[in-house]
Amino acid sequence: MKVVTCWEELKLRKIVNGDTAVAYVAYAFSEAAVIYPITPASLMAEKTELWSNLKKKNLFNQNVEVVEMQSEGGVAGVVHGLAKTGVLSTSFTSSQGLLLMIPTLYKLAGEFLPVVIHVASRAISTGNLSIYGDHSDVMAVRQTGVIILAASSVQEAALFAGVAHLLSATMSMPVINFFDGFNTSHELRNIELPSYSQLKKIVDPIVYQKIRTNSVRNDHPRAYGISETPDIFFQQQETTNLDYQAVPKQAANCIEVLNPLFNTNCSVVDYYGDKFAETIMIAMGSIIPTIQQVIDESNKNNKHWGVLNIHLYRPFPAKAIIDKIPFSAKNIIILDRTKEKGSFNEPLAEDIQSVIQSAKRNVNILAGRYGLGSKDVTPNQIRAGFFEVENSKPKKHFSLGIIDDVTKLSLSNIGQNDLTPQKDFQAQIWGRGSDGATSGSSMTVQIIGEQTDLNVQGQFKFDPRKAGGVTVSHLRFSKQKIRSAYAVKSFNFLSCYCDNYIKTFKLFDGLTKNGIFLLNTSYSLEKITKILPNDYKYYFAKNKINFYIIDANKIAQKFNLLPHINSIMQTCFLYLANLTDFQTSLNALSSKFNKKYSSYSTQLVKSNIKAINDSIADLKKVNIPATWGRKDKHKSDVPTDSSFKGEIHLVMTKQLGEKIAVKTMLKHGLKDGSFPLGTANYDKPDIAAKIPIWRPEYCVNCNLCATICPHAAIRPFVFKENEPVPFKTVPFRGNAKFKYRLQVSPLDCTGCTLCYDMCPLKNKGIQLEENSQHKKVENENWNYAINHQTFDFPESSKKSIRSVQLKKPLLEFSGACAGCGETPYIKLLTQLFPKNLMIANATGCSSIWGGSAPSIPYTTDKSGYGPIWTTSLFEDNAEYGFGLGIGAELIRNQLSQKVKKIATNKIYSEHLRNSAQNWLSKKETQSDPKVVNSLVNSLANEAPYYPELEELLVNQHFLMRRITWIVGGDGWAYDIDYAGIDQIIFQNKNVNILILDNEGYSNTGGQSSKSSPTAARTKFTNFGNKKIKKDFASIMMTYDNVYVAQICLAANPEQTLKAFIEAAAYEGPSIIIAYSTCKLHGIYHNTAIKEQKKAVKCGYWPLFRRFPASGTQKEFLKLDSSKPDWSLFQEFLKGELRYHLGTHNSAEFSKLLAINEAEAKKRYLRYSALTAKNRKKS
Repeated sequence: MKVVTCWEELKLRKIVNGDTAVAYVAYAFSEAAVIYPITPASLMAEKTELWSNLKKKNLFNQNVEVVEMQSEGGVAGVVHGLAKTGVLSTSFTSSQGLLLMIPTLYKLAGEFLPVVIHVASRAISTGNLSIYGDHSDVMAVRQTGVIILAASSVQEAALFAGVAHLLSATMSMPVINFFDGFNTSHELRNIELPSYSQLKKIVDPIVYQKIRTNSVRNDHPRAYGISETPDIFFQQQETTNLDYQAVPKQAANCIEVLNPLFNTNCSVVDYYGDKFAETIMIAMGSIIPTIQQVIDESNKNNKHWGVLNIHLYRPFPAKAIIDKIPFSAKNIIILDRTKEKGSFNEPLAEDIQSVIQSAKRNVNILAGRYGLGSKDVTPNQIRAGFFEVENSKPKKHFSLGIIDDVTKLSLSNIGQNDLTPQKDFQAQIWGRGSDGATSGSSMTVQIIGEQTDLNVQGQFKFDPRKAGGVTVSHLRFSKQKIRSAYAVKSFNFLSCYCDNYIKTFKLFDGLTKNGIFLLNTSYSLEKITKILPNDYKYYFAKNKINFYIIDANKIAQKFNLLPHINSIMQTCFLYLANLTDFQTSLNALSSKFNKKYSSYSTQLVKSNIKAINDSIADLKKVNIPATWGRKDKHKSDVPTDSSFKGEIHLVMTKQLGEKIAVKTMLKHGLKDGSFPLGTANYDKPDIAAKIPIWRPEYCVNCNLCATICPHAAIRPFVFKENEPVPFKTVPFRGNAKFKYRLQVSPLDCTGCTLCYDMCPLKNKGIQLEENSQHKKVENENWNYAINHQTFDFPESSKKSIRSVQLKKPLLEFSGACAGCGETPYIKLLTQLFPKNLMIANATGCSSIWGGSAPSIPYTTDKSGYGPIWTTSLFEDNAEYGFGLGIGAELIRNQLSQKVKKIATNKIYSEHLRNSAQNWLSKKETQSDPKVVNSLVNSLANEAPYYPELEELLVNQHFLMRRITWIVGGDGWAYDIDYAGIDQIIFQNKNVNILILDNEGYSNTGGQSSKSSPTAARTKFTNFGNKKIKKDFASIMMTYDNVYVAQICLAANPEQTLKAFIEAAAYEGPSIIIAYSTCKLHGIYHNTAIKEQKKAVKCGYWPLFRRFPASGTQKEFLKLDSSKPDWSLFQEFLKGELRYHLGTHNSAEFSKLLAINEAEAKKRYLRYSALTAKNRKKS
């Protein structure tokens, strides 16, 4: 591996996103980086870890030490210790992660320690979660004493990263450098970056030596963090005043030094606009370029407007602000990207108002909120803010970009929503999660930017669902500086990766005259002209659109690339857009695929290059006849149905959520962030190329296919023997009084093929066939089956996987990836406990596919019962779930005292007393609503005569015993909330914990956790994990009171079922660790089913159940998997890309693979020893 003594000279012009730009600068100035993954800041940590492993050197000719911690709280602690010893340290975070650092931030500021935290600012979870950007996280730490800097573009994010490090070192104080999450962190831009040799010239060795000199020393020992008494505490706090007063001047000096290196012209506070402006807008972050666009447009029309861009937020630069506001200013509009509930003003508005009053400037002040949760901010919103001051009675407090028809705070948009120059080339690329559209668009921007003198921009919008969600890439190419910081509104090129979108969205809205529309479709030229909606035809004819189609899926399938089709669609874009020489760009595209995938798989590189070379030959142009120019009667985009489905779900799925008003949100009960169940059933994504078709002549009714289906899209249905049905059935095995059918929902199937692979028969009971050939009939069959099934399997028959699958799954059609390894476990839980299940879900993959608006996959049974699904935070889910469980039981026990009184009080009827006694006798075990309903009906009959019974009636939902399952991934259980799990286990209460172990942080993109095995390649261990996998089961088994099971559904479904039933029945803490395959494992030689079975067979994942001592039964462990065949172990590892390296046979990596196997053997020996111990005891 090449060792770089000082990072190579870089071209000043680079195409990077905000995260990468900041990481580049942070790496230069840091000696240590302490990391933990969180969206949208993770990429900064990933880049830092990668460069460290590549042995790249910082400004001090050192390799940066990278440490991954278990949480952001842990990160802050390590950073504190590093800084105390004189190490230049940094970290990267956002949202809740930043909030976990707050106590330590106070310490860092109080002890004057030079630490830099780079923040991709993001919304804080309240009643609901948002992974998107606003300033609520940064505003929550403004009181800690940390210096806070703000950037308004990718270029500025890089600049202020440098300023942060220089300022921190110079002042010996902690600094936060923040920029907007997603808007800036993920935006691609051409920017200018200095080389490390250039940056090194500005480093003052004396400053950095002073940090070393002032660190903790044994030759000059002092006591730090002592407890102070009231007589001196106040004075000690006041000793810091001069330091904070000096910060603005020193910050200005640092900016001045760095401006030439980044080709910027920034200061502590920047002013833009008319020198004699009458109205000034003040803001921070990525909104600034849009405000500048509006000012330029309006000042040409005799307006006198300006904007102040605040770069130093703490300490607040009062003098600089007053100096920059023109004396001509009569009105000031302050915009905050946060909502501080209950306050009179938002933070920036409060600060500005105080400064203006102290300066005795007589101006009219208005304050507004904008852009919460990455709400797009467009010029027409900014105009509305400016023009509001001209109203006779302007709103002193307002909101932009929404319809607030309740408190009437919102302003109506004014004028056009786009000020991008018409000469700019703009494109929208519509894709579906996992098809490569986003990464492909990013690559396209880089290729064009590198091969031309064009300025480029890439913005990427997507919903949080794991797969199947809509992605839209917004690309701009211009000969002049691009200032549009909002999504593309008017575009020359429209590309659609999924032909179903033309039925759902008006994609063409914004496509310019003579524009290009590229559609991926399997339809022929003749067929596409028939199925294309009439409004598309009319628009295309009227605007002379150039319409092209290509069957990218067919090409991708030929080269085994599905679901990724981006290499094909990118090639067509480069060919049709004609922004650069096609052959040159084609070579660059091939080169980028080689660079991206060569370390994983040379075959993957070859397949992509072959697909690239085959693409243009299959590209077809659609002729647009004159008859398309006939206009149909216009239909409204917004559904008129007044239900939740019509007013919320359909509006959001049509990408029209911006039109939903506040009153509508209140109408449907969304104030607290909760959503109704079962709404994922409305989605019907229709994405499977092939679907399973039942072959009754071979099927043995085992229902394993339904068991493993991640999306509950294939199910067994049973009908009464004499019921006429419109499709073929066979007698139900074991009970000929019923008829059996296996049925797929073609519109909900994702085409993962797990059902086919799970079928145990040589002659499969299902066959994979083209969806297009069966969709109509199978959809009709599904609709009949789902509405007419008559067989409700008795509760007492929960003895086999086959029986349980006849229950309706109350988790269906989630947004999980095709082939997801997590969902089948939760789905099984809902079938086992349909009436009384309560889930506390940690933030992670399972919370995103389980609860992303507007499509909730949890649903109810025919009687309206269903699971309670709820979340708190990533870091406290164990404690939260524990509270849920004991809280429900606490109230239930209180009510039981009242039921006892009823059962023994003869003033009540004998029927009521018997119902009460029946409930009491089954109180600890029952989950049957019939027992509860009997008591409730009896109470209702007598409540009119005995008012004291009313309390039980009002609280009847507590009468059924709930079963609480605390669910999360390995990152949650092994890392951030491990202490929480340990604490609730110690309480010895009846709690059930399910850990979906996919051996890494899958939700944030695949970073390593303590569950990641040795040699596994993740985004925090790019060259193979050198640490040992945490044996969580063994740790938990040191507690005598815990039921522990390790399961793998595909390898042994019945053992999985037993573990769930036993855990639920055990009156104490239980933990189940479930092997959950993930697409991030890179399973490419075998399917996920085969890999799961191999994992068990080779000893990688042994199956067992540990039963604690109970009554007369002694503690024992039962190994449910056979003795491992260790000869298969390395073969198993080679079947997954995470265990594959370009230098796979190198001695270093082979050693890591060997350690992986050795550790697996150690784990197995530990479990075997416990089994042997059991035998000795018996």
